[in-house]
Amino acid sequence: MSPELGPVLDGSGGLAAVRDTDGGVWDGDARWDRPVGPMRLLPSVWAEHGRDASGDGVAIPHNVADAALGVARYLCDTGADLTDPEERAAAVYRFHGTGEFVSTVLAWRDAFDPSTPKTTTPAARPTPKPAAPKAAAPKPATQLPAARVPAAQVPQAPAPAPAPAPAPRPQPAPAPAPAPAPPSDEPLPGEEWYDWGKWIGR
Repeated sequence: MSPELGPVLDGSGGLAAVRDTDGGVWDGDARWDRPVGPMRLLPSVWAEHGRDASGDGVAIPHNVADAALGVARYLCDTGADLTDPEERAAAVYRFHGTGEFVSTVLAWRDAFDPSTPKTTTPAARPTPKPAAPKAAAPKPATQLPAARVPAAQVPQAPAPAPAPAPAPRPQPAPAPAPAPAPPSDEPLPGEEWYDWGKWIGR
């Protein structure tokens, strides 16, 4: 693979001056260091954090998988809490101190983080379909004349059950007849002036 190299860090053009740390092994410059690989790691950083991530048994800063793992190790080794947005941004800034780089890295980080809410363009509202014409109400069916049924076949309503007869009220017992008066020798009224004897054959 062809090496990817950044600018020579010789202090010119506002760049930092970084003396060679790898003998030109990774950047081809034995006097000054140059950022190497797709992640632009300094040779000194790669020497400390570079690891094989592709499984080929060789850690190479120009391999994108190896380089990504080297950056992850470097960021985690800063001691920053990468779950905190401010500390995460500060760690990336220490890796490469430009605001544009930090913004780009954090934007890609959020794009790959499944827990970060994603903004999407709202879908266009569907055009409403015209309402279907209402179906005409069905006409009422013509009523056929009722068939005549002989009177004998017409069911009759059952006769109402007779009302129960009222219970007879108890009659008071008849008063006892008065006892006959004992015979008396006194004349009946009128006997003192009327002769009853002529009528009874005396």
